[in-house]
Amino acid sequence: MEKCWLRAVPDQFGTDLLSAEVYDPATNTWSNAGTMSSTHRGHTATLLADERILVVGGTSANTQLATADIYDPAVNNWTAAPNMSLARNGHTATLMKNGKVLVAGGQNYNEQAGYAKSCEIFDPQSDTWSAASNMADRRGYHRDVLLPNGDVMVISGYWVGTCERYNPANNTWSTTARMASSRFNFTANVLTDGKVVLTGGYDGGGAMASVEEYDPMQNSWLALPRLITGRSSHASVVLNDGKLMVIGGHGQNYLATAEHLVPPPLPQTITFNSIP
Repeated sequence: MEKCWLRAVPDQFGTDLLSAEVYDPATNTWSNAGTMSSTHRGHTATLLADERILVVGGTSANTQLATADIYDPAVNNWTAAPNMSLARNGHTATLMKNGKVLVAGGQNYNEQAGYAKSCEIFDPQSDTWSAASNMADRRGYHRDVLLPNGDVMVISGYWVGTCERYNPANNTWSTTARMASSRFNFTANVLTDGKVVLTGGYDGGGAMASVEEYDPMQNSWLALPRLITGRSSHASVVLNDGKLMVIGGHGQNYLATAEHLVPPPLPQTITFNSIP
């Protein structure tokens, strides 16, 4: 999908919207992307292998949702997918190498402590959901990455400092080495070398500047240089040259700054540089 799709969000008055829009970088224009079957806020949006987009869960009018919608860019149309078994927001939805989507955890007011450890898998080919094994820990507002070997890794979350890996071949979870600092509203990216870098987030005491790197081959964590500016609720992306760019977010105030992680050839020092 060459165009960039913007998932539906509330309008400036906080009203949940059914509409969505598509941005075309070639023409620098936005266009209508049709209407979903139900409104979603705090949902996930996952690009499927066939370039359709799966929107799952979230909330609408303060009600947690189990609903799902699929957008087909070929016909610019939405269709309702079957509901999940559990309404959830603050979950993750990861496209696996087998083309299926793993939905993990999330907030559900009826669950113990308000968070779920349950997981389910959506199969776009059969348009069906099936149960996956539960995680060891309840978690929400965590992050997910697809590791090079095909495992799905879920990381930290709201007051949870653990991480787990899901093996789709045998439908099992295993706990990884523990990270140094629990966090939520952070970002997690897989670098070109297969390692996972976490940046910033919130730990209850303010926006974090700490950065950690996970090595899936060694099952170990390494502290990296701190961000120049502590930030949470930011965005991050791995650039074509291998640099990790961290953008915006919230520190002591809302941030308009960006910085990038420069991973030079070893044994040089990894550093963060600010971006003008």
